[in-house]
Amino acid sequence: MKWNWDATRVYLIGLLMLLGFVFGRFIVGGGDFSYFFVAGTDFVDSTQTPAPVIVQPGQGYDGQFFYRYALDPLDFSKTNYGVTVDFVSYRIQRIGYPALAWLFSFGGNPQLVPFALVLVNILAFLGILIFFQKFILLAQCSIKNLLYPLFLFGIYMSVAKDLSEVTELFFFIGALWFYFNKSFIKFSFFALLALLCRETSLIAFVPLIGFELFAMLRAKKFEGKLLWMMLPLLFLIIWKAIIIKNTPVDTALAGSGNIGWPFLGIIQGFKANMDVSTTKNIFQLIFWILYFIWQLWLIKLVVSFLLRHRFNAPGHFLPLSWIYITWLLFSIVLSAAIYVDDWSFVRVFSLWNLTGMLILVFARRTITYSFQIYSWILLILTLGRLIIRP
Repeated sequence: MKWNWDATRVYLIGLLMLLGFVFGRFIVGGGDFSYFFVAGTDFVDSTQTPAPVIVQPGQGYDGQFFYRYALDPLDFSKTNYGVTVDFVSYRIQRIGYPALAWLFSFGGNPQLVPFALVLVNILAFLGILIFFQKFILLAQCSIKNLLYPLFLFGIYMSVAKDLSEVTELFFFIGALWFYFNKSFIKFSFFALLALLCRETSLIAFVPLIGFELFAMLRAKKFEGKLLWMMLPLLFLIIWKAIIIKNTPVDTALAGSGNIGWPFLGIIQGFKANMDVSTTKNIFQLIFWILYFIWQLWLIKLVVSFLLRHRFNAPGHFLPLSWIYITWLLFSIVLSAAIYVDDWSFVRVFSLWNLTGMLILVFARRTITYSFQIYSWILLILTLGRLIIRP
């Protein structure tokens, strides 16, 4: 029997899948939401935190710093609330996500912050689906394509470890929606919030501004919307200036260590996973290869459309293509620091992949059966892995 796809069913599938995954991780974590931000003894002293948190031996993960700033978003000190921040200037620049958790926890209530960090990501996930459906209706393509965002594996990694990619994607796709609907004040607001969640959103917004500037130069007509589009960049510069004034400047603020020679990072990242001396390493290599194959498959689907329709593409496609190609070039020069860990490149590429999925929506390309099956299998494996692994 043919499945009758509609938006409600996709929302239900997505929500039940995400809530089931969150519940599973919550149970494995002993019924404590602090398990999600993976605090490590190198940076978190559980005897000094304002509320009990689960702390594991070692470095922990980035979510522990979002926890710290969700308690007090504008605390520039290196050590407070039992958490020592490795690079203050780097971590605090991504204030958007923890600031939302601070609001949802009624001003950083220590008992509520761990739950608020998870809740914000769940709501952002639903927001991504809502905006994606708006694009589907605009493009007049099959509602079945609403499945695409479910295969953004970086979303689940972000939810599992209290990271900021989910909120970044929500504000990014919202900004795109308002851009295409010529609501540039709302675009400016959503773009700023995306940048405050992850400054790497610049890789999407700069080519979008470049596209508009190029169009204006060709038409020899300047429009005020360009100022609204550039306003988030100005606010980001101001925010970085405030950070530099209040914290020691460290090299991590620029993130220059993540850039290298073309393709070298991919090669080194793959080689670094070739140690198969333990069962854990074998599984890590398998997942790295599975994610990389999926990534190449999606690139092939998008680029093949770009090449076939570069001269007669629909209007909405052109600005998206500028963003996608910029991200494609950027992915080539990322260093091994991004590619050595599949947690990293899968999360970092979430915005790029979302852009590619929107291109396929405007191309009215229904998700292929083989790609869908591969994606579902990889999604199930991903959720299982995230539930089991700290």
